[in-house]
Amino acid sequence: MWIDIGDAFLALHNADHKTISHGDLLCPIMLVTKRVLFYGRVQGINFRSNTLSKALELNVKGWVMNRIDGSVEAYFSGELCDVMSLINYCVSDMPYAVVKRYDVYDIPYMEFPDFRIKR
Repeated sequence: MWIDIGDAFLALHNADHKTISHGDLLCPIMLVTKRVLFYGRVQGINFRSNTLSKALELNVKGWVMNRIDGSVEAYFSGELCDVMSLINYCVSDMPYAVVKRYDVYDIPYMEFPDFRIKR
């Protein structure tokens, strides 16, 4: 299930959380892990390598891999703002990709040593 980034931040923000500014939004400082499945034209267009580059830029850890059904699966771990920015990049700003559908799953936080492409 996808939650609009603005709604997600508003729903998660309360006075008990420390926040950081992310554009016009306040973002709770919290570590999250998201499992994301991307469907559409997402293989054969450098989707995984572009995701790796953006993840390194945003300091998001985890992995990304092609699936046999033509989709791409990813685990993104890091600060909520950074993870949501990476998902937004993959869906809206990825060169040559046409993401027709994506599913986002909240899972318990997992630590990864880095971000990598799984084969």
